[in-house]
Amino acid sequence: MIRYRQATAAAIAAAVAAHDPTWQERARSRTRALLAAGRYAEKSSIWGDVKRVYMRLQHFKCIFCERSLAGEEVGAIEQDVEHFRPKNAVKPWPPSTSPVFDLLDGRTGGASPGYYWLAYALTNYSSACKPCNTVCKSNIFPIAGTRGSAPHSVATLDRAERPFLICPYREDPEKFISFLGVVAVPKQREGFGRERALATIDVFQLNRSDLIADRFRTICGLFPWLQMRLDTPARAATIDRTLATLTADRMPQAACGRAFVKLARRRFGLAKEIFSDAEAYFRVGDGA
Repeated sequence: MIRYRQATAAAIAAAVAAHDPTWQERARSRTRALLAAGRYAEKSSIWGDVKRVYMRLQHFKCIFCERSLAGEEVGAIEQDVEHFRPKNAVKPWPPSTSPVFDLLDGRTGGASPGYYWLAYALTNYSSACKPCNTVCKSNIFPIAGTRGSAPHSVATLDRAERPFLICPYREDPEKFISFLGVVAVPKQREGFGRERALATIDVFQLNRSDLIADRFRTICGLFPWLQMRLDTPARAATIDRTLATLTADRMPQAACGRAFVKLARRRFGLAKEIFSDAEAYFRVGDGA
């Protein structure tokens, strides 16, 4: 996960207005109807009309797992408009089988009828791959505070509810989650920040096998440049620019790549071992 600093509320609203000048008024009308009904019960929706806005803001990557997804021409089919706060009933979490079950000890807000009044809140949206949105997160939204109610805004709810899940549009995930090689791990040793990292990693299954493979590919692309930097220090400035490009926001698994570059500068031997593991991973996959 990385922070999308350009995705401010004002920037999102402006991008939506440019993409579809009628959408926000239509959304306000639907929100009024939802508030009157007191629940989400629409037979059709319009958030798909603005999906491409979020795809562009995220450089056609999943907001959560950072996988690179198809571009604007055909990418909408493999991406969902993710409601960060679920519009329908919130599922209890974590299950007793979760590795964080004992740590959180039931302090996650419990079930809820859902945040129906945020179904058309632009700051409640992002673009996510179907595994992260549908399989992993679904209607999960654990909180450490008190569950909010209509018609509170996203900003008000964030302050009162203290969500466990990290939102890349409003905060920097790299303050909470780092990588030990290809494995997502909490950056903080204790406290609420550590709990949030563990919850986010668990809910989105950020260490699932396809993401491990994706991160190994990132490391395979970075290590030769890191080796070259060590061997030819006179070229360090030029190589650093290349490394910055390879770990820029638009690149897949940018957070893992940045963590690997930092590791190589501190402990090159360990970074080399991780690169060897990456090579071995793909050799085995190829039947070598």
